[in-house]
Amino acid sequence: MKKIPTKNFVKKLKKVKPEFWLVLILIFALSIRLYFFVGIGFNDDSYYLEFASHMYKDEKFVPPSSVSWGTRIGVYYPVVLFWKLFGINELSTSMYFILSSLGSIVVIYFMGKELFDPSAGLIAAFLLSIFPMNIVYASQVGPDIPFQFFSATTILLLIKSEKYQRYIYPFLSGLFLGLAYLVKSTAVLLLPIFLFLILIFFLSSGSKFRKHFTKRRIFTYFLIFLGFSLVFSVYVLHLYTLSGQWFYGEKVRSYSFTHDKNSNSDFMWYPNVMFNHQESYFKWIHDVPMFGFFYYFVVLASAYLLYERDLNSIFLFLWFIFLFSFFEYGLQFYCTKIMSYCLYSRHPRFLTIFTIPSVLLISRFLTYNNERWRKYLLVTSILFLVFTSLYYTYQSHTFLRNGMGTLRESAYFLEKMPLKTIYIPDGWDISKLKFYFRYNETYIQNLKIYECGFINCSDPYYNNGSFIHDSYVITWLDPYTWINRHQYPDFMKNPPENWKLLKEINLKNYGIFAKYKTRVYYVK
Repeated sequence: MKKIPTKNFVKKLKKVKPEFWLVLILIFALSIRLYFFVGIGFNDDSYYLEFASHMYKDEKFVPPSSVSWGTRIGVYYPVVLFWKLFGINELSTSMYFILSSLGSIVVIYFMGKELFDPSAGLIAAFLLSIFPMNIVYASQVGPDIPFQFFSATTILLLIKSEKYQRYIYPFLSGLFLGLAYLVKSTAVLLLPIFLFLILIFFLSSGSKFRKHFTKRRIFTYFLIFLGFSLVFSVYVLHLYTLSGQWFYGEKVRSYSFTHDKNSNSDFMWYPNVMFNHQESYFKWIHDVPMFGFFYYFVVLASAYLLYERDLNSIFLFLWFIFLFSFFEYGLQFYCTKIMSYCLYSRHPRFLTIFTIPSVLLISRFLTYNNERWRKYLLVTSILFLVFTSLYYTYQSHTFLRNGMGTLRESAYFLEKMPLKTIYIPDGWDISKLKFYFRYNETYIQNLKIYECGFINCSDPYYNNGSFIHDSYVITWLDPYTWINRHQYPDFMKNPPENWKLLKEINLKNYGIFAKYKTRVYYVK
């Protein structure tokens, strides 16, 4: 038998352009994001879907002044566009967020290439493609994944601006900073990162301060401001035409509700989540880590690269540690020591803001030099991360997808039934049911809430469901909303014997969703 020409095969692989491998990574990333498709989730999707529905119906929609989500037009305006193109369904709703996730993979490749080499870029792109949280949030409605894409693109263009001194890069960097701001005002946190990058390039140039900061370079920073100002001006003018108030979006943000100071009091909350040890969070989702073991590698990579004094890695570390410190400690100090206005900073999905530098640190560590031991480390580490990440992604997907399955299956079932009044347990579910009914006004007008407060649960007539006639009743529709509820009508737990059970929704699930079974009844 002829021996397989292994060396020749390896040489041919090395000659393949990195962009070819990037395309394969993107195909793989898209495949697993569709396979682990989540769709509508139980975070703030309700707000964005409600806002988008008004625009879809060509109503003059003014973002409400009571919550800041309406100012994030970079989240729900694109959703409306995809609805117009492909109709209202879960896939069209998620297209913008899936594309943003794939865009982040492209950006992290080029960032790794510019800071280090193509190999580091490819490893980073692949690692981001299998990052559990990035997979499960890639198809959900929310600001986190688009913000990751726009903010990373902003930094990439600034890197290109510093390296190549072409005027187009800083201007585009400013434009993308503006787009990131339309998604989330957290974009202002990119400004210190700009300073970190400028400092690193100044140190790497070995030049004196005056020689480094030439008029040409200073003009490039003005172009960043110009690009951002262009987007911001259009945004301000657009909201002015809707509301009649200048800087309406910024006024709404300043009026946004204040969370309890104690909600941010745990100084180890994010570290415990990152390393899968936050009991108060993981207990209710049945111990489903959304980060796999990535942050263990981040710590190892950071320690090694700081020891080696790898300058560009130091920039990534500063990027990471600044954002981490702001969310873990900065907001607590801000709302307790400076003023009483507190932003809630406790949610694992907020960590998407520094996923890019985290993954780049790992890829740089794994490709730092050509020592034989590091090649073994590269292969074993990637294999370990692949298997563990896909396992945790499966668990997270099952939990998140089936979490909203009760609403989805209930709506699809009732669409096949004769039209009647539909009683649901909570007002939070209405906007999601509207979506699953594709904003059909006939169904929307028949939705009624039986939550205590909407009905008088102290009155037996309401508490036992005697007020319901010729209607459908859905019990335990969305268990997520009942985590901390202690009061609900008695008929939720003990439905009358004359109620006819039409459907019981049984979905494989974990945590809190495994404790409740959603049922659809008909009441004569």
